[in-house]
Amino acid sequence: NLEADLPRETARLIESARSWGESELEPLIAKHWEEGTFPPGILASFQRSCPHLLGYTIPKKYGGAGYDLLTACHISRALASIDASFTTALLVQYGLCCESILLCGKEEQKR
Repeated sequence: NLEADLPRETARLIESARSWGESELEPLIAKHWEEGTFPPGILASFQRSCPHLLGYTIPKKYGGAGYDLLTACHISRALASIDASFTTALLVQYGLCCESILLCGKEEQKR
């Protein structure tokens, strides 16, 4: 069990992601996989329902959640176990966009 020895706060975050995914994402997935579409508004739903998980890889001083990499990986794994395409869309925003700015951007861009 990958989650057996995690801190209580990390386990709570993982459960929060999993719970949202099961109630909001999972009911939509089959239809959108069949149609080859992405559920409109699903990222906004995640934002409304799980604001504590937004920007989970981004430092707090730049408006993110500031979780460590292991916590971020567990959150991503919990979401990807429900739908990998949603998690990919989320991580493209965090990884390709935000992380690139964090690594290469000027301070004003980071804020």
